[in-house]
Amino acid sequence: MGLDNVLLKISSGKPTGDYLKNKVNVLHGYIDRIRHIIDHIRTFSREQTSLSVEKIDISEVCRNALPILRTQYDHHQIILRLSTDPTVGFVIGNKYKLEQVVLNLISNARDAVEEKEKIIDDPNYQKEIKISTFYDDEKICLEVEDNGTGISEEDRNNIFDPFFTTKDPESGTGLGLSISYGIIREMNGEIRVRSHVNEYTVMRVILPKVDYGQSENSDS
Repeated sequence: MGLDNVLLKISSGKPTGDYLKNKVNVLHGYIDRIRHIIDHIRTFSREQTSLSVEKIDISEVCRNALPILRTQYDHHQIILRLSTDPTVGFVIGNKYKLEQVVLNLISNARDAVEEKEKIIDDPNYQKEIKISTFYDDEKICLEVEDNGTGISEEDRNNIFDPFFTTKDPESGTGLGLSISYGIIREMNGEIRVRSHVNEYTVMRVILPKVDYGQSENSDS
């Protein structure tokens, strides 16, 4: 699209030096973002073939996941707020699988705020997603909170079932939360949900903290 805009300017005979310089800089920026995303996906896909586990800094996993999403979410006027505790400690698992959980939860939050924007008549509504990590009751917690459509009590009883979805068939498979639930169970953790219809949803991942003396295991 950027190149089409440049060609359009050239055909109209109005491309200034400043315009071309600014447009090239913008395109270079997008190329850098695309390269970063592709490299990240390559790494993610390659490591998925391994079942190796290690000590994971859950805050680092959240920070690594956001660059994949931030530009897209900025274009949709969705505010992403990240609040991580660098001293929260470590969990045991596969960091790429845990990142998949984070991405699934944030993706669901995005769908909730986008849907709410469509159904309410409030020009002041600001779509917002908060991601946080903290230590609570001797467990390490990751929360993804949104101010979207919320989840009814009836649906909350089914959201982790395979193929259950409240979205249109074209928009969701109903597997994201089921897969996430399975990954967290593998890590001896759990996912809890709090929600109020048309107000908010909070998804909390709770994982056991690793003792500093605990060793990592690796299975092939």
